[in-house]
Amino acid sequence: MASKSSAAPKPESIEAVRKFIHANPRIAREAIARMFADNDKDKNDLLHDFKLWARPEQIVDIPKDMDTLLLLCGRGFGKTWYVSNKAIDLALSEPNSRIALWAADYGSLKKVNFLGESGIISQINPNLDYEFNKSDLILKFANGSQITGYSCEALERSRGSQSSHSVVDELAAWQYAEEGLEAAKLINRLGKNPLMYIATTPRPTAIIKSLCANPYVYTVKGTTHDNYFLTSKYAESLKRELTDRMFRQECLAEILDDNPYALWRMTDIESCRMHNVPQLRRIVVGVDPAVSSNEESDETGIVVCGIGYDDRVYILDDCSVTSATPDQWAQAVVDAYNKWEADAVIAEINQGGDMVETVILQKSRNLRVIKVRATKGKEVRAEPVAAIYERRECSHIGRFDKLEQQMTEWDPVNSKKSPDRMDALVWGVSELTGICQESYGAFRPSGRR
Repeated sequence: MASKSSAAPKPESIEAVRKFIHANPRIAREAIARMFADNDKDKNDLLHDFKLWARPEQIVDIPKDMDTLLLLCGRGFGKTWYVSNKAIDLALSEPNSRIALWAADYGSLKKVNFLGESGIISQINPNLDYEFNKSDLILKFANGSQITGYSCEALERSRGSQSSHSVVDELAAWQYAEEGLEAAKLINRLGKNPLMYIATTPRPTAIIKSLCANPYVYTVKGTTHDNYFLTSKYAESLKRELTDRMFRQECLAEILDDNPYALWRMTDIESCRMHNVPQLRRIVVGVDPAVSSNEESDETGIVVCGIGYDDRVYILDDCSVTSATPDQWAQAVVDAYNKWEADAVIAEINQGGDMVETVILQKSRNLRVIKVRATKGKEVRAEPVAAIYERRECSHIGRFDKLEQQMTEWDPVNSKKSPDRMDALVWGVSELTGICQESYGAFRPSGRR
């Protein structure tokens, strides 16, 4: 248990409680709350005991000849809950330890990992004494241990630091995953056996594939179905909404090879990824607008593209918005235009016609709108742009997970949803590279130039 009691419980009694909890965790929570209604101390000890509530795949020990656990998590698996409780458990199990909690960015670290519904503060046993510095994201326990938050976007914070163990959240979504993981490893050097615990979505990125092939990394899969707090309807809804391939990745925690029916390959994107923006001679904002703004609406694809003096193409930003009104997505377009000091907006007008240009110019008349209309299918329009990637002539500046997932998973025959982010990229890159509009079924109507 997390706090002291008069007598240590016997192993067989602990196992009996575990079986009771895991037979039906919802009923177990309610029963414990009723049984210990007048004893908050014992109730809190039971409800906040990580080893009692963790599922088998969440309490796997790292083999002695390895130093890292890679937990590949399906959607709804309970990844944030695991990350929070693992960090707390490590801190309480080893007095005077230093636990490093790593996340993609400061916002996620604070709002999700520390202060979120399944974050550390909500998961700590109320019986425990601790001090929390909300600004520095440092939590100190009475046993001398502390948990310190670090983000991949501010690696300088880790310089001079040391950790006994590291807990890493959603590595596949980090903008600078290789550099961030290296920084986490460099400071993870205290104690006799510093270990690293990584919980992440199994996206087929280079860093995730590298970890899976590393002989010192122990890999465990956790699927959506493993979380018995979820109803069966949740997994069924995902099965309906996702393609079979994406269901395997997002729910069954499988690392997928490139989709043989997609126009883009993740290996082509990964091999040319960069982190610094070079000098550019042109920047445009590609826009594929949605015509409605309800929950079932398509996204409005807004992708910022540039071309350098070296004639390479660079994808600079994905500013796409979901369920946005015309006023909202037009503002997002103008914001992207101003942020990157673009020289033109490339807007598809198949859906919405001149309204597309009108709503953009209502937000700002100091920008240039080039209207384009598609007369043939998405696959035909996208092929010349996909060929640029095959020739390794396009680099993504950072990571754009939703855009890249759409590019590498969109199947012209079987995909259910419109690839709006991909479409916006295609329009932007086509403008910059001078791909003949007629060759892929589009033309520019006369209009503002």
